[in-house]
Amino acid sequence: MVAAASIGVSVKTLFIFLFWVMVAAFVYLFVFGDFFSCFDTHSRWFILMAADFTACTIPIVAWVYYKESSWIFAFIVMAAMYVLGSLVSLGYIVAQFYKLSHEEYLKDPLYFVLTRRQKSIRLLGVGSSDLYAS
Repeated sequence: MVAAASIGVSVKTLFIFLFWVMVAAFVYLFVFGDFFSCFDTHSRWFILMAADFTACTIPIVAWVYYKESSWIFAFIVMAAMYVLGSLVSLGYIVAQFYKLSHEEYLKDPLYFVLTRRQKSIRLLGVGSSDLYAS
């Protein structure tokens, strides 16, 4: 149990770091670079970049559709990922780590981040934290 929690802390820290690297890259691009010059649709690099990004995004979008109960929110996340790329996907993953309860974080944080959140059932004082305990 301690190993799972320490792996969860390491992965969460990695995604937070990567998120802030992407924020810094976007700020630099908007302040010092010409963001719209990369959208030349006649360029071979643009076609290759779009195909590569789509191939990498498909598994993440499938996971978001699986994880979210609202298909409208999942569609908004997918559309934002095509515009802002890794910034949105890393932000979504970091947000999933922050949604974990203390018990989930100690038990197996990677499992609870990757799987769909179950609705809590309250019958005779049994809550969602009691359902996950083994």
